[in-house]
Amino acid sequence: MHPHYWIGDAPREHKTTVDQWSVEHETDVAIRFLRDAAGQEEPFALMVSHNPPHQPFDLAPSTHRHRYNKLPPAELLPRPNVEFDSAGGEEAVASAAQYFAAVSAVDEQVGRLLAEVSTLGMAQNTIVIFTSDHGMQLGSHGLMYKNVPCEESMSIPFLIRWPERIPIGVDDSTVISSMDFAPTLLGLVGIPAPAD
Repeated sequence: MHPHYWIGDAPREHKTTVDQWSVEHETDVAIRFLRDAAGQEEPFALMVSHNPPHQPFDLAPSTHRHRYNKLPPAELLPRPNVEFDSAGGEEAVASAAQYFAAVSAVDEQVGRLLAEVSTLGMAQNTIVIFTSDHGMQLGSHGLMYKNVPCEESMSIPFLIRWPERIPIGVDDSTVISSMDFAPTLLGLVGIPAPAD
């Protein structure tokens, strides 16, 4: 709720602290960037990297918790391999409502960003990618967190929105990894990937 950043080449002792939820602040900064970019002829690239949803989950805004607080654990954690009576399962049950509230709060901010892309008239010819760096066990295999080679931790989304070139609703089951991200982006904009 009070993140700190280093802007540009600021030295370590000149950090900037913000009195706002990190994801909301980062989205505000990204929207300002988009507004500046909208008035230019040059193409641009923008990467917004949110930390949440991340523990401690109770540091996300409480505005979305009402959606999840009264849902039973089996509905919040429906994977068939969730071990509710394990230490990881018990922690998942205790954290699930806050975790999914954080996910919803991040979704809301991503929605703000996409709405701004549309408002600025950039939606048709702007490539937007949504991805993540990892998933969460959330009780699967009796584990809570990410640092294991399980599908729940390793499988991540890679969603592309580019109305000018990719029809909405295209579903591709191609398996990719983070090593494919740069060549894919370069290929989408017509730049060959380097051989090495």
